[in-house]
Amino acid sequence: MTADQERLAAAAEGLVGVPFQLHGRDILYGVDCVGLVLLALSAVGRKVPSLSGYGLRNADYSFVPDIASSAGLGPAAGVIERGDILVVRPGPGQRHLLIAAGPLRFIHAHVGLGRVVSAAGPLQWPVINKFRLNERR
Repeated sequence: MTADQERLAAAAEGLVGVPFQLHGRDILYGVDCVGLVLLALSAVGRKVPSLSGYGLRNADYSFVPDIASSAGLGPAAGVIERGDILVVRPGPGQRHLLIAAGPLRFIHAHVGLGRVVSAAGPLQWPVINKFRLNERR
């Protein structure tokens, strides 16, 4: 694990408790899963795009590769590591982003609980894609 991966996971952990808000990008007013990832990436000095126009129930997460490209993320192989960013499928027609705080702990914006949470245990959803920070050059 790199120092930036550790900082990314720590930044995500620092957002636990922030209210949920669709399209939110502000810790005072709330964040959604995309906002959580963008704020954490920004906290480690990575460039992030401005995004909107997606719905709460949205199977189209084609913008995620744009986030990955802008922020210097690459595909992650093997086991889940602290600082990995995951795209999961909670249900039909839905995608969700999480940040791994470890192989069995995940930070994500939980709409049902209305806030960013830290969830322990194995993932309950299938992983669609997994990204990891590339080394800075």
